[in-house]
Amino acid sequence: MKTIHSATTERVTVVAKLADDALKLFIDVERANPGPVSVDDILAALGELPKKTELDRGVLEDIAKHVSNGEKVTERRIAKGRAAETGADGKILFLVKLYTGKGELTVTDKGGGNLAEIKLFDNIKTGQIVGRVYPPKAGVDGVSALNEKIPAKGGAPVKPALDKSVLLKASENKGDEFQVLVAQVDGYLTEEAGKITVKQELVVDGDLDYHYGNLDFIGKVIVKGDVNKGFVLKAEKGIEIRGALNGASLVTSLGDITVKGLARGQKGARMLCAGTVHLHVAQELDCESQKDIFVDKQAMDCRLSTAGVLRMSGAELIGGNTFVAMGLEAAEIGNAHEVNTIVLMGSDIETTSEYQQLAVHIETHEKAIQMIELHLGPYAKNPARIQMLKDPHRAKMQQMYAKHEQLEKSKVKLLARKKEMLEKGKSSADLRVNYVKKLYPGVKLLAGELSLAITAEQAGPGSIKIFPDEQCLKICDYQAFEESADKKTKGKK
Repeated sequence: MKTIHSATTERVTVVAKLADDALKLFIDVERANPGPVSVDDILAALGELPKKTELDRGVLEDIAKHVSNGEKVTERRIAKGRAAETGADGKILFLVKLYTGKGELTVTDKGGGNLAEIKLFDNIKTGQIVGRVYPPKAGVDGVSALNEKIPAKGGAPVKPALDKSVLLKASENKGDEFQVLVAQVDGYLTEEAGKITVKQELVVDGDLDYHYGNLDFIGKVIVKGDVNKGFVLKAEKGIEIRGALNGASLVTSLGDITVKGLARGQKGARMLCAGTVHLHVAQELDCESQKDIFVDKQAMDCRLSTAGVLRMSGAELIGGNTFVAMGLEAAEIGNAHEVNTIVLMGSDIETTSEYQQLAVHIETHEKAIQMIELHLGPYAKNPARIQMLKDPHRAKMQQMYAKHEQLEKSKVKLLARKKEMLEKGKSSADLRVNYVKKLYPGVKLLAGELSLAITAEQAGPGSIKIFPDEQCLKICDYQAFEESADKKTKGKK
């Protein structure tokens, strides 16, 4: 606090002091001579100060009262200013959920939480605006206790640290005061080593469990541990599991799938892959791939379906149902216990789950029709005779025949759909099944209406091919498959 004015008049002595921040004006007042002191006496002693600022009249009146009683008044505040307001700093506003490792639990309509549905991040596409960078705001000037301007400081600008996956540029909308952050790749937004970045790979350090929940990512997902039962992992550009697959579903629409540990399926869980599948050991797995499937050691009781080649030349194929459009090669097919092992050789359409479900649907219709015909007996072919029966037997038979007609119509539609699908299918003229070491009894091969049941153990190497002219499947000399394009590409890297 500093003294800015001092004066003595016939009535009073006044000393004016200004606070260090210039926001408060104080005065000391004492009576110069006996007698009453008025506010005007104090104002006269303050000289030019009353013209510079707005003084508190009530405080001045109270000071005059005390001084008139012979008291000395010290440091009474008679005026105050308004502090300057520093402008807001520049800021970054993210328009998508930033991945921090912590997710948000999905709350149902009833207020409950689904532990498997945890939102960890937003999927980001190339060119998407992921954030805004706002400039700092100007401050608001203040006013001192002497009514003088106190200049305000502006806010500090924000300088986002970015890597090459995020671009900072001016907004394309005229009038926008902010710049925008634009993703240069697909992925999720996060901060890494102090920089804002879009990551194309999501790495799960341990198991995929309730800490992560179900994942649906636009890029590739790498799980260093296991993927546990009941979860669904979708990754558009590929999935790599370095541990085991324990009854979870995996889906990728563009990339490959690799499971380095045991790949175990369960009812309702499926593996759908647009690329190549690489498995070490598989049990009861339901896997459908648009390209080749590789198995290192064994596939047991699985449903493996590929529009490419099932390549397991060093592995055993035991039990289950296998659907191949380009071929199969395994070290051993079946086993010494003559486990039923079905291999269907067909077009790429026949390997799809949609076609196989349709085939099952048709078969179910046919069985139901046969069962009704058994109950109808001769009336199945001569329904007019049903009218000759007496109720309630006649009504029962009429209902049964109506059901028969309904199933027949539905079957016609399903067969038409089957024909339509098969017409779009592509078959390989070189389709074959190879066994390198052994082919066991219990193995059955199907190709459309053709079939071959293995009744005696066959030593490899050998091939089984379709002979259209003879309308049969036959064992013939071994013919190796060409090396897959996938392995050729990896070999060049």
